[in-house]
Amino acid sequence: MEIIPYRKEYETSVVNICFETGYFGEDLSRTKIFPDQKLFGLLFCLYYLNYEPENAFVCLLDGEVVGYIIGTTDTERQEKLFSRYMVPRIILRLITVTLWRHRKSVGRIFFMYKQFRKLPDVQWVNNMYPSHFHINLSSKVQRRGIGSALLKRFEKHLLSSNSKGVHLKTSELNKKALQFYEKHHYEVLLKYKGTVWDEDTLTYVLGKQLIE
Repeated sequence: MEIIPYRKEYETSVVNICFETGYFGEDLSRTKIFPDQKLFGLLFCLYYLNYEPENAFVCLLDGEVVGYIIGTTDTERQEKLFSRYMVPRIILRLITVTLWRHRKSVGRIFFMYKQFRKLPDVQWVNNMYPSHFHINLSSKVQRRGIGSALLKRFEKHLLSSNSKGVHLKTSELNKKALQFYEKHHYEVLLKYKGTVWDEDTLTYVLGKQLIE
């Protein structure tokens, strides 16, 4: 097992794992509710790979990418850059490909946007825990210590960047993730109803102070 900085050659593998774990930690390809894998990547991982690759790490096992952690040291800056660089790419994908080949994904995009508009004010989270991350592992290597190794590497990177705190989001349905973060001393900062997949499931925002 080897944790190394992300390189461009790993992009496809990261997008594949993102899709494989995209539905509450389960494989989206089995659900058929969001068939456009490229669009899903544009929404949830390609920003970090394209515009903040210095904040991305992958785990290699026998030379194969089996997990990743991606994120930012400054969430407010990341959100602005996402709007500037990724939203036009998402719209272009919707118009030129998704609308014609993956109509189910179009409906889901509108649902996600509606959910986004209802998000509670989390400015205080961004102030106290300015960094955030997304971590995902291939299903074939879970519970082997890879997630812990990736998280430890990312936290070390944040400390070297003088980040004072980090946060993440997960859902109440992802029990394995909640147990994992509790083990690594992440605290529940707030809960609110609604996820990108439904209106009733609780989203958990968890955080950890890095610099006292």
